[in-house]
Amino acid sequence: YHHADKLFRPCRGIRALLRRITPFATLFVLSLVAAGSANAQPGIYGEFNATHDPTIGSWYRGFTGGVYDNFLHAGPVGIGLDLRGAYATGDQYGYRNFLIGPRLEVKPPLLPIRPYIQASVGFGGNEYNGTSRLQTHYDNKLQYGVIGGVDCTLIPHLDLRVAEVGYLRMSGVSGATAPTVNLVTVGAGIVLRLP
Repeated sequence: YHHADKLFRPCRGIRALLRRITPFATLFVLSLVAAGSANAQPGIYGEFNATHDPTIGSWYRGFTGGVYDNFLHAGPVGIGLDLRGAYATGDQYGYRNFLIGPRLEVKPPLLPIRPYIQASVGFGGNEYNGTSRLQTHYDNKLQYGVIGGVDCTLIPHLDLRVAEVGYLRMSGVSGATAPTVNLVTVGAGIVLRLP
C-alpha cells in the first residue's frame, strides 16, 4: 500500500496544480475572447532567463514562456494581461512559477522599441534534485512582483526581447513563519506579435 501511495502522489500534485491554474487560465482566455476586436494585439514569447534565489545563494537558469494581449489602446499605450510560466534549474535545485497580471506597453512614434511593465501574481517554488534524502517535491508558494523590459522590432510581427528584469517576492519556503524570499530575474528572448 505504501508503494502505491508513492506511485500516485505526483497525480495528486498535478490535480492540485490544475485546480490553482484553472481560474487564472479561464480569466485570461475570457479576456482574449472579449478582446476580439481589431484593437486587440496578442503576442507569444519565449525567453532564456536566470533567477537569483538567496535561500540557496545561487542562480537558476532556464526558460520562460507566455502569452499576452493588449486589448485596450490609447494612442501609443497598450494595456492588457500577461500569462507566463517558467522552469529553471541550478545548484541541485529546480524552480518553476506560474504568474498572471496586468501589463502596460508603450510604442513610441518612429522608434522600433516597445518598453513594458507589468505586475504579476501567482505561485511558484523550488525542488531539491540532488542526491540526499531530502524531499523532492515542489513547494508551491505565493509569488508576486514587478517585471519590465524592452522589445525591439526586427521585422513586422517579430520582436527581440532585448532585456527583461523582474523583482519577485515568494512566501517563505519552510512554512508560515519563514521569511519572504526576494527573487531577481533577468532574461532575453523572442516575441511573436500575432496580427
